[in-house]
Amino acid sequence: MQAKSFYEKLEVTGEQGDARDKQFVFPRQFLVLGDSEVGKTSLVNSLTGNPFDLEQPKTQGIDQSLVDKEWKSCNLTELVFGDLWRFLKTGDVEVSLKGTGGRSVVVQQFEVITGLVRWIIYFYASTIAALFVIGTLYTRNLSVAFLLFYIIYYGHLIFQCCTIQAYGNLRFILATLVFILSRRGLIVGLYLGLRSHLYESVEEYASTRTLILLGTVAGIAFVAVFLFIGPLQLPFGIGRLVKNQKFILILCYCRLLLSIFIGSMFGFVVGLSFKRLDLTCESFSETLPTCKEYTGQLIYNLLSSFLWEFPIAFLETRRLRTIIFSIKEKTSWVTFITLLIVVLFCLYKLAWDSPEFYFQISFPLYIFFTIHQEWFCTYSQSRDEEHMYPPNSFMTFELMGYGEINTKLLKRALKETFPSLKLKIFDFAGDKEYYAFHHIFLKSHALYVIVFNIAKLVEDNFRSVNTDIKRLQFWLESVCSHILPKTPIFLVGTHRGDLDKICMQILNDHLRKHLWDRYCDELVVNDVDELIFFPVENSKGENDVGVQSLRIKVMSVAKEREAASDCDIPLSWIAIKDLIINQREKQNAKFCVTLEEFPYAFDNFICTDWSEETLRYFHEKGLVIYLDKNPELSEWVLLKPEILVNIIIQLVTPQPQMKEERGFRRDWKLLHRKGMLTKSLLTRIISTVQENEEALTAFLEEYDLICPLSNKKVNICSLSDDEEHQPTHFVPSLLPMSADGYIPAWHDSTTDKKFYVFFKRFLPEPLFHRLLSRAHKNSKLEFPNGPVVMFKDVGKFWMSPRQPYRLKLMKEEAIIEVTFSSR
Repeated sequence: MQAKSFYEKLEVTGEQGDARDKQFVFPRQFLVLGDSEVGKTSLVNSLTGNPFDLEQPKTQGIDQSLVDKEWKSCNLTELVFGDLWRFLKTGDVEVSLKGTGGRSVVVQQFEVITGLVRWIIYFYASTIAALFVIGTLYTRNLSVAFLLFYIIYYGHLIFQCCTIQAYGNLRFILATLVFILSRRGLIVGLYLGLRSHLYESVEEYASTRTLILLGTVAGIAFVAVFLFIGPLQLPFGIGRLVKNQKFILILCYCRLLLSIFIGSMFGFVVGLSFKRLDLTCESFSETLPTCKEYTGQLIYNLLSSFLWEFPIAFLETRRLRTIIFSIKEKTSWVTFITLLIVVLFCLYKLAWDSPEFYFQISFPLYIFFTIHQEWFCTYSQSRDEEHMYPPNSFMTFELMGYGEINTKLLKRALKETFPSLKLKIFDFAGDKEYYAFHHIFLKSHALYVIVFNIAKLVEDNFRSVNTDIKRLQFWLESVCSHILPKTPIFLVGTHRGDLDKICMQILNDHLRKHLWDRYCDELVVNDVDELIFFPVENSKGENDVGVQSLRIKVMSVAKEREAASDCDIPLSWIAIKDLIINQREKQNAKFCVTLEEFPYAFDNFICTDWSEETLRYFHEKGLVIYLDKNPELSEWVLLKPEILVNIIIQLVTPQPQMKEERGFRRDWKLLHRKGMLTKSLLTRIISTVQENEEALTAFLEEYDLICPLSNKKVNICSLSDDEEHQPTHFVPSLLPMSADGYIPAWHDSTTDKKFYVFFKRFLPEPLFHRLLSRAHKNSKLEFPNGPVVMFKDVGKFWMSPRQPYRLKLMKEEAIIEVTFSSR
């Protein structure tokens, strides 16, 4: 159980800038399909500028790569836009400590410091540091005094400035410092310590040893509070002590006392430095006649710094601010501004003429306002907010930003980070066993390349060209059955070799004859060669003229498609996309999460501005898998779709060491001989990805990659008590053919009735496999009786407890035969 949690979230108000698809925030998907060993991987290497490899190994599953408009390889991390905090222009930052075991909330707020004010603070701090270095050479006590004073006075503001500029754990460390060390408490303690040198009893009691002791106590107290609250997960779980909500309140009330104590330590050293400077002036009064006057002027300068603090403290007090706003609403703007100017003039006039008197009046009020503000930092958390945080931690430290974005800076950064469209290339394996999962990645907004071997089509004077074109029809129909009309499809012929233009023209005529009428709106024409396909020679790599023409055409079509699908997306979606990409780069990250876990599944960030529409959009872009139409899976999000592919690869082509693992040898034989999958083997395979077994099994079942033999919805049990070693699923793509089976799927009878389902254009084998899976699920859902007899080309199912039927694939005729008994 986690002891402490640290989260940040940023809510943008107002205009969000030009955050659109046309900014190329998401890459366009580019899918390469075709039979095995036609040169798909070599084509991808040629397009991306990689050298031709004669010993190129076969692709298993999917190989992915990312390229820019110049077809140069990119890393997935280049799609990360970066931290949005740096674009905050105005707004507030809230640092809060919330107890998830109770309802106590402690909040510290401060304004976003950006623009000119931030640079003034940085300039002031750097100037003071430079003066300290210079002053140390001449007046050591004086320089130390000023340095200590302004470290307290402006140091806290530097923490606030740097908090929104920092990243990761550094931001939480700075936010923790802002939370623990109250600036008002530090200033109160600073001036109390500064004035303490006026009292001889205090100065006589103080010594170097005493100061070191008190400083050590203050340091230990600060470190202890930082360990309780700060972003450090200690091995012995110190955060568990914060389960007591009263302890949280006591801890946070001690913040003010700790800040006053630390400030007073600095102030006392500053006052002591001035006292020693006074003694130096008395010893050398003859040589330094103006020394005491100079010392008094220095003290005056430090007191005058309080001129800016009191009005700010007055305006930050909630009730007083409410009174001011009510006065503004009851009077005109001219009257209100005039009254405000008069009040500020009187305050500054008093501070200028009588700083000591002004300080004695305003400082007690400043202390009162500080205590008042600290009191209202603690309140009760509403019940609606409690569900936003994970229930397995005792304490949540939250950093939240509210504000407007600098849209000009944002647009400039978007153009710099995403200057052009990027393509995400999917190189699919051509083996038949992998066809079953292709439909997971077939999206309407993608671009498609179907690769074929030119040399094979033209050999023996085009003798087998018609047969080979049927394979192209298979791939074209595989794509067209899942996408919208007019989705761009490129036909690419490899192994062009030394074939002349006449040969290319003859091949083009054959392709046009069989393919053009059906797919003219989808096929992208090769304008350079006036062909409906792109001939290439992969052995020449990126220097091949055909590869260069294909590059240009693909990028041109991709940009057209991007402009046509332009849509507005919230800026927060870009931030969530960054989180998902960063999550993928982590080895031990969790990728299968529930909707409840999704907002805080990314380390130290809470996703607030998201919805199911966000996940549907990411699903369409191929970033995640989210099946909201499935009641069982609508509560799950798969942040890395490739996990399903990895499981299928292990099912179809497992590593030799896995097949020889003791205890699973029979299971592997059963799977690859009969297509039957045992629960123990499925658990073993899913364990390699270290994700939720139940959810991943449901995803595999939904995509019909595996199908359950039994159904939990009707309480059907396994055939044996030894469930671990009994088949619980079948894999449709690994089922044997009916000719290889010992048990017939059907016993013909003269009373049988048959009808046929004709597929005019296309009947892919994977489609029939999915149909087997769906038919078995439906029959088992309602009618649990009857044995399961199923093969790759035929299956027996139940329409009712006494009404079986058979589905039979007639592949050559593109027909499914349906037989049912009329008895």
